[in-house]
Amino acid sequence: MGDADPTLDMARLLSGLLPSWLTSQKRPDFKLPDDDADLVDVFRIYFSLLVIADDRGFPRPPNETPMEYQSTLERLVPRSLARMATAAFIKACYGHQPTPRDQIEQMRVSLDQLLESLEGD
Repeated sequence: MGDADPTLDMARLLSGLLPSWLTSQKRPDFKLPDDDADLVDVFRIYFSLLVIADDRGFPRPPNETPMEYQSTLERLVPRSLARMATAAFIKACYGHQPTPRDQIEQMRVSLDQLLESLEGD
């Protein structure tokens, strides 16, 4: 009792009431499908955008759909990349439909350019 800190005790109690995703600093563990290479590439590109957004302090909330989150991505990365990647991800994830290889390459080039510009920051 003599060395007890009521403020620290209260902070510990209150932090225990917070959801784990608010207190966790760990990056989400993205699972790639074991599937067609075109589908997997779309997942990689979209997940890369989620990592960039997370690094900038805008993680995708678990209750937000990719389409709802697209507006956030559009503020953080080139708008065309956010739109193309989101549309391709939705088709791949929910419809199991591949994106044409030329569009995947276009997204990859745009992502590579974005990553290069972020390294310079």
